[in-house]
Amino acid sequence: MNKYLVRINKSRGQEGRGTTDHVWRIFENDKEYLFKNVVINSTLIDQQTGADYSVYCHGTMNIDKDTSTCTINGEVTKPVGEHKYQIRFNKDRGQEGRGSIDHVWRVFEDGNEFLFKHLKVNVPSYGEISDNDTRYNDNFNVACLGKMTIDKQTSTAVIN
Repeated sequence: MNKYLVRINKSRGQEGRGTTDHVWRIFENDKEYLFKNVVINSTLIDQQTGADYSVYCHGTMNIDKDTSTCTINGEVTKPVGEHKYQIRFNKDRGQEGRGSIDHVWRVFEDGNEFLFKHLKVNVPSYGEISDNDTRYNDNFNVACLGKMTIDKQTSTAVIN
C-alpha cells in the first residue's frame, strides 16, 4: 500500500496549480496530484510536515479524470456511526479563544466546535465544501460519519 498525504491547495488557480476548483493536493509517496474531489476509504491520521499540517492514510488510489476525483481505498478499522463531523485546520490557533498553538484541528459536530492537538479518523471520509463557496480556504473540510471519542489527557479526537 502507498502512503497518501492530503492537503488543501491554497495556491489553486495560480499558474501550474490547477483551476480554482482543484482544491485538494494529494501526495502519493512523493508525487503530487491536484483534484477537485477526494473520497477516502481508509483510516486518516494527522501529521505535521515542517510548518504544514495535513492528514495521511495508506491505500491505493483510483483516479476519475472525467470528474477530477481521487478515491483512496485502504483499511477502515471500524464501521460507520451516526454523527457527521467536519474537520478543518485551525489557522487561528494560539489566538484568544482558539486554543494553544498546538491545537491544530477544528472538529465540528451538530453546530459545536472542538479543538484538538491530534486526530485519528477510522471511518471513510470525503472532501466537502461548506456553503458551496470555493473562494475561501475555510470552506474546505474533510467530512465523515461516525462516533467521536476524546482523550482529554492528550487532546486527541478519535472518530470511529
